[in-house]
Amino acid sequence: MRLGCFLLFVGVLFGAPARRAKLVVYPENPLLFGKGSTQRLVVQFVSADGRSIDVTESAKFSSEEPEIARATFCRF
Repeated sequence: MRLGCFLLFVGVLFGAPARRAKLVVYPENPLLFGKGSTQRLVVQFVSADGRSIDVTESAKFSSEEPEIARATFCRF
């Protein structure tokens, strides 16, 4: 019985990898075509247990190349 409990404990410890919280931006691959193009982005926080929360209004956006594209905040 002790061996069974030990194996169960080891399986729980080293079995499935732990899930981590993450931020996801949608669309994942935004594309802009031509001058004046716009793209709205949505940011979701996904907790370790899989719950999703919209955090778009708390997110800060920036452009790596502001002379080509700029990031501005716009309420829906």
